[in-house]
Amino acid sequence: MGGAGRGAGAVDLSTMTLDQQGTLLFNRVMTSSANGDVADVEFFLPKALVIYEQLNPTDADGLYHFALLHMVGEDFTSALEKARTALEATPDYVLMLGVGAEAAIGLGDSATAEAYYSHLLDVYDTELGMSRVGYDHHQPMFSAYRAAAEAYLAEG
Repeated sequence: MGGAGRGAGAVDLSTMTLDQQGTLLFNRVMTSSANGDVADVEFFLPKALVIYEQLNPTDADGLYHFALLHMVGEDFTSALEKARTALEATPDYVLMLGVGAEAAIGLGDSATAEAYYSHLLDVYDTELGMSRVGYDHHQPMFSAYRAAAEAYLAEG
């Protein structure tokens, strides 16, 4: 763990289930990324990706977490692959439409980004009222993805 977290008092991942490890590492990577802690991201991201590979999530929320980890690592191809996999099963899943569009932008694929963002806006109001797995704890991302979609599509 970065700074204070890598020494004494660090969490022993070996005592946790893979799911618990995945959650802990995902949260650590996302928090470190949001705080600009590059050293922590560089330390924990590879570990988180290994755990998620082992978990091999197939639900939209797990794939969303996996895609976000890839986004932090700027592996836009893998993030888009996770989005496409989730959207095959749940085509209106707003979180994956958002991350899929962002990954497409990272790859320079404006047609895919536009399609995902357009679809996101089409289903946004309906999906906001749905109780899908992951929607409860990622609620703040809804408005962020909507704003990104509106801004991107307005730029044409």
